[in-house]
Amino acid sequence: EMQLVRSGASMARGEFWKFCRKLPITSRQINTKILYSGVKLAAMEWRSVSTIRRLLSTGAHQASTGSGIASTNDEFVSDGPDDQSYMRGRWTDLKHMQDLDKSFELYPHNFRTTTTIPEFNSTYQCLGPGEHRPETCVSLAGRVNTIRRSGKSLVFLELKGDGAKVQIMCDRKSFSTDFDFLLHAGDASTSQSGARGIRRGDLIGVQGYVGRNQRGEVCCFGTDLTILAPCVRLLPKEHFGLRDADLRYRHRHLDLLANADSRNAFVRRAAVVRGVRGFLEARGFLEVETPVLSAAACGAAARPFVTRSQVLGSELFLRVAPELYLKRLVIGGIDRVYELGKCFRNEGVDATHNPEFTSVEAYMAYADYQDWMALTEELLGSLAVAVTGNTRVPCSHMQPPPATAGDGGRVELELGGPYRRLDFMESLASATGRTFPSPTELETPESLRFLADVAHAHGVRAEAVGGGTGTAGQLLDKLVGALVEPELVQPTFLMHQPLCMSPLAKEHRSIPGLAERFELFVARREIANSYSELNDPRVQRMRFQAQADQRAAGDGEAQ
Repeated sequence: EMQLVRSGASMARGEFWKFCRKLPITSRQINTKILYSGVKLAAMEWRSVSTIRRLLSTGAHQASTGSGIASTNDEFVSDGPDDQSYMRGRWTDLKHMQDLDKSFELYPHNFRTTTTIPEFNSTYQCLGPGEHRPETCVSLAGRVNTIRRSGKSLVFLELKGDGAKVQIMCDRKSFSTDFDFLLHAGDASTSQSGARGIRRGDLIGVQGYVGRNQRGEVCCFGTDLTILAPCVRLLPKEHFGLRDADLRYRHRHLDLLANADSRNAFVRRAAVVRGVRGFLEARGFLEVETPVLSAAACGAAARPFVTRSQVLGSELFLRVAPELYLKRLVIGGIDRVYELGKCFRNEGVDATHNPEFTSVEAYMAYADYQDWMALTEELLGSLAVAVTGNTRVPCSHMQPPPATAGDGGRVELELGGPYRRLDFMESLASATGRTFPSPTELETPESLRFLADVAHAHGVRAEAVGGGTGTAGQLLDKLVGALVEPELVQPTFLMHQPLCMSPLAKEHRSIPGLAERFELFVARREIANSYSELNDPRVQRMRFQAQADQRAAGDGEAQ
C-alpha cells in the first residue's frame, strides 16, 4: 500500500493508479519503469512528478524536500528541475573559466573552417588503415555529441554537423593549448556540477590533422579546440531520442538535435520543392509571385483569415489560394504559369490540415483535366525517383489494410503510374449500398433528405447551414471523407465530382450534373485537385450568384 503524506490514509495499489490518472500528466501513460523504495513510477512531466512527490511517502526520501523521484535516461523534460540546476551550474563554471583565463572568449565572433564534416568524411575515405597525415591540417566546427575519456591523457569527442558525424581524438602530448582547461570536464568527479570545460551540446571549433584510428574510422586528431558557443541546457540523449510528440513539434530544434531522422524530412522536402520547380520549368511553365493580401476573400471554398491595414483603414484577407491572380496572367498571355507559395485557411487543425501551408498551383492553356492527370502522374513519379531513387516509396505514418502492406508489414506506395481511376458517385454507391439520385437532381429537397438519411445511417455529421442539415455539396463531401477516402491507400484519382461541389469547373461533356474534375489521393490523403477550367462567363455568373446565396445563408466557405 502507498501512504499519503498529507492525509496519512492508506491507498491500495489499484486505487493509487486511478488517483495518478487524475493528475495533469502528459500523453505518456503511467507505467512501471522506475523502481526504488518499493514504489514503481513512470517518467512523466516534471510538474506531475513534483505533485506525486508531495503526495507520496517513499521511506527515506521525504516529499518536503522534493527529492526521491529518480530521473531516467529515456525521458527528456524541458525546463525541469534538473535542467534548471544544470543551467545554473554551467553558468557558474563558465564564469570560473573566464576568471582563470582573462583571454578566454566565451562567444568568439567567427571561426574559419577549411571543410565541413560531410566533406571531411568523403574526402579522406582514401586513407589506409592506421594512416596518419600530420601535414594535412584541417579546421572543423560542429556540436559535441559525446565525450569519452581514456585515462588522463586521451579524450574522444564526437562532433556533429550538417547531418554527419566525425570523431575528434585529443591527446595531451600533441595538444597545443591547455588540455586540462578545456577537457578536464570529461572526469565528472572533478566538478560538483559536472559542467566545467567542454560539455555535450557545445558548439566548438577544432584544428588538427587527418588520419584513421585503430578501429579504421576516419577521424581528426585535434591539436587545438575553441568553444564557440557553450550549451547551458540539458539536451535529450540521442540513444533514446525525443519521443514526446508535443515537445517535438513545439521545439523543432530539440527534435533535430535528438532525432537524426528529423533532419531527413527537411532534406527531402527541399528535394521535392526543387523537383517540382525543375519539372514544371522544363515543360515551359513560368514561376510567378502573386499577392498574399487581398481586399476580397477569393480563390477557393474556404474560410479566410482577416487582418486590417492601418494605412488603408480597411480589412484585408490572407489568400486561401492564388487562383484568380494566376488566371489573370493566363488571360494576359502567359499560357503556362505556376506559383509555389503559402496559403492560409481559417479552418480546423488536425494531422492532415494546417491553417498555414505551402502549395503549388499551376495553369496550362488549351488543356483539360485529362492532360493534368497524365502530367500529375509523371510529376509524382519523377519526384519519387529524384528523392528516393525509386518509384516505390515506403510509407510509415499509417497502418493500412493488410492487402496493401509489403514485405515485413511495411506500406509501399507505387508512384510510377498509371494510377487507379475511381468515379465519385459510383464509389459512394458502392460504399453505402444505396442508389443515389441523378447528379442533376442532387440539390432538390428530396435528394437532400436522402443524403441526410444516408449520413445519419453511417454516423456522418455534416455542418449545418442556416439551421438546416447541410448543403448537398457538404453532405457529399462528408460522406466521401468518412466512407471512401480511408480506403484510398495507393495513388487514386477520384473523378467526376458533382457540379454542386465544383463551382469553377466545366460540366462533364457527356454526363450532365458532373464536373470534369479529379482529386488525387495518396495514403488516404488528398494531395492534388484539378479540373477543366470553366471559361463561359454566362455560366460563371450563375454559379457565382449561387455561391453568394449560400454565403448569405451562413456558409462561411462559399466563394
